[in-house]
Amino acid sequence: MSLSIALVIIIVLIIIILTWKNMMHAREIAIARAVKICKQWDVLLLDDTVCLTKIKLIRSHGAVGAVCFFREYSFDYTINGADRFKAVLQFTGKCFNRVISDDSAVSPLDANHVTGRKSHNNVIELNHFRQSKDDKNKDD
Repeated sequence: MSLSIALVIIIVLIIIILTWKNMMHAREIAIARAVKICKQWDVLLLDDTVCLTKIKLIRSHGAVGAVCFFREYSFDYTINGADRFKAVLQFTGKCFNRVISDDSAVSPLDANHVTGRKSHNNVIELNHFRQSKDDKNKDD
């Protein structure tokens, strides 16, 4: 009996360690993406970090029936050194989905102009996103 309990404890510890390692790797990817976005926008990333704000299990669009994590990380940035703005990065698994910003000075057009690519619609103004989400919830 004690051998089976020890085995269960070891398995649970291994699962916890692997999950923690996966979460740290995903956070490093989010930090790198935030740094890249701030360079594209020509703004300063504040605190040099991101904060996990949401995590949930969802079905992946790529593989039928595959389940993966949807993660949302927020980070703060400044344009002029005095004002602090917030942006949100969204990931499905390890794939970057979009960035949502609450600053109208950094628009999707500005981000695409800096990169020289056409819009992929992956930059959304945060206030507009929240308002459309609230409107959708009221309709339901």
